[in-house]
Amino acid sequence: MWRPMTQKDIPQVYQISLQVHSLYEDPEIFEERRALSKGCYSYVLDEKVVGYLISHPYRRDTYPPLNTLIGEIPDPDTWYIHDLAILPEFRGRGMVRPVLEEVKALALAQGFRELSLVSVYGSEKFWTKMGFRLANQANYGTLMQQKLTKPVPSK
Repeated sequence: MWRPMTQKDIPQVYQISLQVHSLYEDPEIFEERRALSKGCYSYVLDEKVVGYLISHPYRRDTYPPLNTLIGEIPDPDTWYIHDLAILPEFRGRGMVRPVLEEVKALALAQGFRELSLVSVYGSEKFWTKMGFRLANQANYGTLMQQKLTKPVPSK
């Protein structure tokens, strides 16, 4: 199940990133992003982290450089999904939609009306299924965005 990422999760998050990414980041980057935002989650099964999502406010049409501390975020206007990684043996179980709903609710609660991300490894089709649209090319992938609207209250 998804839960807020804790500092104790960082070593496992780092190990997952090494297994699934060729574009890796140091543990300090994960810790900084976690400290910057409530938008960092770990998927835990039997006390083992098997996936994570890192998100935080950022600037529209830009993205943070990989493996670089960003410090303060001046005038953020989008909620940026920095990284999503799930161990291969746990993929295809419908794990992503629930955490995306959490991220959307968090972004809306903080006044953001857009999610953005850089799609890597040819994952544009996956993100399109999740409601994102192509926006622009990035140095190492494709910038994608999704407009957010407040849910209509049910009667």
